[in-house]
Amino acid sequence: MPALAAENLAKSYPVKTALRSASLEVAPGELFCLSGPDGAGKTTLIRILAGTLKPDSGRLSVLGYDGLARPEALRRAIGYMPQRFAIYADLTAEENLDFYCAFYGLDARSAKQRVEEMLVLTRLERFRGFRAGNLSGGMKQKLVLGCALVHEPELLLLDEPTTGIDPLSRREFWGILNEYLAQGKTIVYSSVYLEEALRANRIALVSEGEIAVCDTPDRLLARAEGRRRELGMGNGEWGRTEGIRHALERSGAVVSIQRTGKGLGILLSEAADAEQRVRSALREVGAEASLAEAAPTLEDVFVLLAGGPMQNAECRVQNPEWRKRKEER
Repeated sequence: MPALAAENLAKSYPVKTALRSASLEVAPGELFCLSGPDGAGKTTLIRILAGTLKPDSGRLSVLGYDGLARPEALRRAIGYMPQRFAIYADLTAEENLDFYCAFYGLDARSAKQRVEEMLVLTRLERFRGFRAGNLSGGMKQKLVLGCALVHEPELLLLDEPTTGIDPLSRREFWGILNEYLAQGKTIVYSSVYLEEALRANRIALVSEGEIAVCDTPDRLLARAEGRRRELGMGNGEWGRTEGIRHALERSGAVVSIQRTGKGLGILLSEAADAEQRVRSALREVGAEASLAEAAPTLEDVFVLLAGGPMQNAECRVQNPEWRKRKEER
């Protein structure tokens, strides 16, 4: 039995369709990521999975229960960490954990044990008496996670949990999640950070309210194998970046172009002579630039399959197959 199974979930607001027809299945013990750009529908989907938002249509099974009916047993089996999780700034770290133990109905003895376990797990023992409002951003996020875990949920749902925290705190945060996974629990999380998405057992790329593709990181990256090139430019070429970029666009041989530290990162079209046309375009504008094959990124996969960048890109060329699907819709 899957830990979570969603079928054709849809949700519309007065001004926007947030989800069109989202289907996914998550296995017990899996680390599953929803990735994609802002506004793609990730938060709406996470909220439906967590039971804080009703879909307009579709079916949902969570841990063997009807995920839309939300029986009491299911509510206690889920830990949910939204983007703006409520911790109380005027309470200490320990008091916040105590509060959530009471919220989930733990008895006094169990609550005391869980508070101590969460303080150890989150590395906040030394800060137990600090008011939450005085903790750093990374410490607050770890406290929030501890509050979501006090009742030992079987399924943890996290909506962009590490946004805005420093790299060290992010690494510690993932250390906590890895310990949770080691207990056989299941985690579904959303992230716009590519390196975090690649931690997952499987990734669902979300675009414009749809799941464009779902697969393992290795198999997703293989879809863009051989398509990425790094265009290295000498010091004298930096002032001509715009002209070079426009020449590449006119070549019809690239899908996306992004500025990198060494020059430009380009994603070739599927045309057999794409690289040759790129080199011709560079010669036409007299660009003295090196062109080397590079390892594909998750964003490359997203551009190829969903037609747009996951993060802010300096330039992209619309994927014609995706544009056709949008027009038909």
